[in-house]
Amino acid sequence: MPMPPNTMSILTLAEIFTFIIDLLPKLISLFLNLLNPLQTLTSMDLELITGLLWIYLPWLVFVSLIKLFWVVIVRARKRKTGVVILAAILQMFIPDPCVDRTIKTVQVQTKKQSDCKENSNGKELDQK
Repeated sequence: MPMPPNTMSILTLAEIFTFIIDLLPKLISLFLNLLNPLQTLTSMDLELITGLLWIYLPWLVFVSLIKLFWVVIVRARKRKTGVVILAAILQMFIPDPCVDRTIKTVQVQTKKQSDCKENSNGKELDQK
């Protein structure tokens, strides 16, 4: 007889809690070993550290990128030259998703500037 879905979720939740309860003394001993500089780490401790790092690696990358962007924003507000140079370099290498629109905008601006110059030159000739 198959178990209802709610019972299965309770069982898996119970398994997760037992895993955490079993892992907690290992984490405490690992933390104490890391605090004591004279004691060497065992291979089990190293495996636990690498396992935890692989589990939390995406979050570490995400948080470190947020921190990096925050520092860049703060320095850009203070007009630091290093951040301005970094932004210029990133702008060169990161592709522009709206290339067509950017090209059209630049063409329209140059056309308006050339029309203004032609009109101003024509007015100067008429006045002479």
